[in-house]
Amino acid sequence: MFIDDFFKQLVAGWKPMLCSLITWLVFGGLFLAIYPAQYEASATLKIGSVLDGSPIETLPVVAARFRNPFVLRTTLSKLGLPSTDSSVEQLRTSIRVQPIDDRSVQMTLRWPDRSKALEIIQQLGDGLISDHAASIAQATSQIREQLSQETKLLGDVGAEAAQDAYAANRNSLPTQQGKSTNPDRLTVRQVGYREQLLPPNTVPTVFEFPADVSEEPVFPKPLMVYLLALVLGLACGVIWIFGRSPRAATVA
Repeated sequence: MFIDDFFKQLVAGWKPMLCSLITWLVFGGLFLAIYPAQYEASATLKIGSVLDGSPIETLPVVAARFRNPFVLRTTLSKLGLPSTDSSVEQLRTSIRVQPIDDRSVQMTLRWPDRSKALEIIQQLGDGLISDHAASIAQATSQIREQLSQETKLLGDVGAEAAQDAYAANRNSLPTQQGKSTNPDRLTVRQVGYREQLLPPNTVPTVFEFPADVSEEPVFPKPLMVYLLALVLGLACGVIWIFGRSPRAATVA
């Protein structure tokens, strides 16, 4: 009996039920119209190291760089995209940076245009790689210049002879004009005699995994929105019908 009464009241109140469904479906359509589809692009970068083996930049600094409004504005401008404050803020709030290990970081972002989402994340990664390459080049240039100056002070000693002597006896290196040479000082700089400086312990920053973008929008998903609207419409309709029934019976 209860089930029969339940369906009878639903049938009797089909108008409120229909109005509730239509209302929530309209809200779902408006939501999809206001919030365009967002595609998610991702890339994984491995941060390089400099002379002493330490990272060129720490992961928190890298994360802050990717969310820097100036960097984002410059990136959008290079790609010919609007670089207004709202566009920059939209991109900044969509970026997520997660460390994978002590050297690798994954960056994701969302953008309405699928191809542009891929271009943006590629440009951000390329910008980081370019800046880190410049840092490595500057550090290498400084150490080469320093060693070149040190080499002139040490005099014209053959690198091969110095290497052989050092290998034979670390404490007994070639002398110049009767003066002994500091073994550690000479060994560090001996390759500079031929301008063949041993490359510093540097590793460039690279894409560990290529930039990629989702095939389908990740937000909002129309099917999920309309299913939610349908459920809410039915629920509100049922509440409306059975919420008014007791009062109607009392009045009768």
